[in-house]
Amino acid sequence: MSIRRLFAALFLVAVGFGPAAAAPPARSDVQRIEDAIRGGARPAPRVDVAPKADPAQKTEAPRTDAPVVHLIAVGASNDRDIGAKVGEDAQNVAAVFQASFAAAGKADQLRTRVVVGNETTGRNVLAAVRGLTVRPQDAVVVFYSGHGGIDSRDRHLLTTGAGDVSTQEVLAAAAAHHPRLTVLLTDMCSVRIGQSEGHATLPTGKPRELPCGRVIPWGTVENLFLSHRGVVDLTAAEPGTPSRVDRTGPGSHFTNALIHVLTTPHGAAVAGLDRNGDGALQWAEVLPQLRAVAAARDRASGPAAEPQRAVGRSLGTWAPPADGALTN
Repeated sequence: MSIRRLFAALFLVAVGFGPAAAAPPARSDVQRIEDAIRGGARPAPRVDVAPKADPAQKTEAPRTDAPVVHLIAVGASNDRDIGAKVGEDAQNVAAVFQASFAAAGKADQLRTRVVVGNETTGRNVLAAVRGLTVRPQDAVVVFYSGHGGIDSRDRHLLTTGAGDVSTQEVLAAAAAHHPRLTVLLTDMCSVRIGQSEGHATLPTGKPRELPCGRVIPWGTVENLFLSHRGVVDLTAAEPGTPSRVDRTGPGSHFTNALIHVLTTPHGAAVAGLDRNGDGALQWAEVLPQLRAVAAARDRASGPAAEPQRAVGRSLGTWAPPADGALTN
């Protein structure tokens, strides 16, 4: 081999394996996507390699004992008269809970199911409650908006139009899971079936002028859904009287008032409603404001003989965890 050919061969080896052949630095994902948009082409698929763990950074496993709120929101939306309104109620309640838990970074502590349309039967409502997987530290919240009434056996019925179910049956289905707390919120009439409407007896009260927010503050979630035990049972109208949908706006008066009260900034709610001075909210303190706001909305929406009055048949037991640790 001549000297010239030897040098040429060595030069090719240097080109093939030297620094000139090294791959260019990898571009970031953002740069690749921006380049693809400018060039009108879709970015090529990329296989990501997990970065090596930093030994100085500790990773804590998520808690598995944090309490979960199981929400079932039911709207008897098949009804020709009030279906659209009560369907809005169920969707609005579910949406505000979801937004609230997400805003607090606690989305994993909420399980939501919305039951509307053809699903809204008495059997399906009970099946939804019975099908939950609940632990002793959890809360079960059942919301219902639709027709209702009190029968001759003094049972308050959710009259879905496809099989009635009583509030007692719903509460029993929840109690079978042995949760820390069951909350039943029913936006429906309490007129006695087969009888004319009775007269309201509860005072409506004057609502406190409190602001309405977009989400339920986490402090309010902790107070009302994680710091009570037993059963909370609230309904939109006292026995013998009706509840009403909002004829000029979305949804129904009780549901809209419920959302208004729950989304009040926590500091303002405590300042306006905390009667025992413990710096927290209890259902017994929230109910008068809920009743007053719903009645005021009912009174303002049109001529009515008497505005509806929300009733608390059970308000649970205030029992915050002894160590003060609810979710952390």
